[in-house]
Amino acid sequence: MDDLTPPSIPDPKDRETHDDDPALARVDALHSDGEPEEGPEANDDSEADVLDVETWTTRVEEILGHASRQTLCRILVPGLERVARDRGDDAVDDAVDATRRAVQESHTPEGGVTVARGEELVLVLPDGVSWAPVARTVAEAMEAYFGDADLELPTPAVGLAEADAEGNSVRDAIRLAGLALNDAKSRGGGARAFRSDEEAQRVREADVMQSVAASLSSGEGFRLVYQPKFALEGNDLIGAEALLRHDGGPLGPIGPAEFIPLARRFGLLGRLDRWVLEKAVAQIAERRTAEVPDVPISVNVGPTLFFSDGFPEQVTEILEEHGGDAEWIQVEVRAPDAFARLEAAEEQMAALRARGVSVALDDFGQEDVAAADLRRLPVDAIKVHRTLILDVASSESAATLVEGVMSLAKVLGIETVAAGVEEEKQLELLRSYGCDAVQGFMLCPPLESEPFIERLRANGGRRAVA
Repeated sequence: MDDLTPPSIPDPKDRETHDDDPALARVDALHSDGEPEEGPEANDDSEADVLDVETWTTRVEEILGHASRQTLCRILVPGLERVARDRGDDAVDDAVDATRRAVQESHTPEGGVTVARGEELVLVLPDGVSWAPVARTVAEAMEAYFGDADLELPTPAVGLAEADAEGNSVRDAIRLAGLALNDAKSRGGGARAFRSDEEAQRVREADVMQSVAASLSSGEGFRLVYQPKFALEGNDLIGAEALLRHDGGPLGPIGPAEFIPLARRFGLLGRLDRWVLEKAVAQIAERRTAEVPDVPISVNVGPTLFFSDGFPEQVTEILEEHGGDAEWIQVEVRAPDAFARLEAAEEQMAALRARGVSVALDDFGQEDVAAADLRRLPVDAIKVHRTLILDVASSESAATLVEGVMSLAKVLGIETVAAGVEEEKQLELLRSYGCDAVQGFMLCPPLESEPFIERLRANGGRRAVA
């Protein structure tokens, strides 16, 4: 889409971007010979004639199955629904017919025209028919028709997207054209088109952040899973890391590797981190009430929330609100973020520990760290970055670095945790280096809340090793 910038996040009810669009009604499709389809479906408004996206997509594919490429146009004519209400459905039918005739006379398409949601036209164009002149013809035809009817309407907004054999399906085109339509509408009319992979990626990003924002507002769609942490000696379950998952609503599940970086870019990471912290504390309190033998839970907090004014006080307020106990929560902050703001990190960590909350450095080992700087930070644990653990059994330099980190931490009295352990050889080396705790899929994948509670009951509860 020309000059499209990363979009703001609109209210969920104002978007029409997902595959579960409301039913497309008043179908008036054409056969490939360009003649209107016979039968009651053409103009019957009965409930039986209301077609969902699946059915409509199938129809388009049948009509244009031979075409290697086709363009889907979704055209919003503000006020069209009012015309139907004030003048009857015939007035809308006449407008559709006028538009169809204009397009056929000028461009000879093999596609069809329909009306959806009362104010939206849908036009399908096969291979070889350019959307730009067709869009102008549609807009001019609608304006001319309503001009003849002495009825002034705002400029129609046109959203377009291509479907082809190698890329977007017709279903994709329906969704992408809807996003283009939204953008055209926000600009006061005219035509907008999605035509490139880069633009499609922007669409995906906007959809993901729309879903995240909606979940933050409603409190639905997010959940926590727990990655168990085991003592390297004895294999006891001694802790767990709370990890955020997003169901994604109509988009389906969205992985944290996708939505976390976007949340950071769109300025929502602080709100996400607070949601995780509050949910983790609330679930700790619920487990304690149910007399489940628990373990300390780690929560990763990004720099926006961690360095915010009064963050230690916020943690205390959350604990008090949910009846949580500070000794069962651990705040993790990424080591690069902490060392980039050493003085502020030292202050925040000291304040958290004064309130009984333990602190860990996550992603440790990615950068060179002076022993004096690590000594300044009042941390309870350091978690060695998973990339180092991945290479510890195959790279001499990685092994030397990990062993050095373990030795330094032991001198300073800091617990060491290895993240991403996947092989027995890695465990053997970490054990020889004096590592305290490990976590990874080989030992146990992240667990949903109920399986985690079952694991806790079987485990009997353990305290942290540090």
